Amino acid sequence: MGSIPPPESHTTFEAYCKERWAWSRVRAHQLIESAEITETLTTVNTTLPTTERQARPLAKPPADAQPAAWDRANELAEEEGR
Repeated sequence: MGSIPPPESHTTFEAYCKERWAWSRVRAHQLIESAEITETLTTVNTTLPTTERQARPLAKPPADAQPAAWDRANELAEEEGR
């Protein structure tokens, strides 16, 4: 993920996140990344993560492998009764 420019009202993205949302820069990037992953998953016929925590591990594989990784995670969860 590249550097995100701050809004004109703040000198840094981190300052904006802290003041506006009470989030750290890292937390903001986690949420942005999860939104991007969910957007990728909407292009295929699959259930979507219901939380950011579910989506976060999907950042490791490349975007084109994320749907298969998500499907596999769901299969494993079902086998384990989760």
